[in-house]
Amino acid sequence: GGGSGSTTTATQTSVSTSTSTSTSTVTTSPPPASKRKVASNVTKPSYENNRFRGSVISSVKRCQSRSIKLKKHVPGKNRNVGQKTSSRNGNYKIWEKNARGRFYVVAPKKKFTNNRGVVIVCRWDKSPTSVVR
Repeated sequence: GGGSGSTTTATQTSVSTSTSTSTSTVTTSPPPASKRKVASNVTKPSYENNRFRGSVISSVKRCQSRSIKLKKHVPGKNRNVGQKTSSRNGNYKIWEKNARGRFYVVAPKKKFTNNRGVVIVCRWDKSPTSVVR
């Protein structure tokens, strides 16, 4: 008899527990309230004592104080006849001596950032036409 030496080979199966850490770039978009559009309303200008008067109305107080342009209907591009900044409560007076014709007022777009970091966009508006005879 021969000594049959049985060699047992222990197979080690190494279980690699590799946790795949996917580096996905998460872009945090700013909160949806970071930009707010606000409507503005310009009233029809009234003319008396050589001046046009009216007001800008808005739900945001700071949108009421802004640059106001008085325009006259003429053939071609309408002419800018006066410009003024409305008061904090939205009222404006634009002096125009002996005005005759059709006039309207435009409040251009205004953009500002409030104290919370939210960008407020005051939309532009055009008043109804006022006829001065």
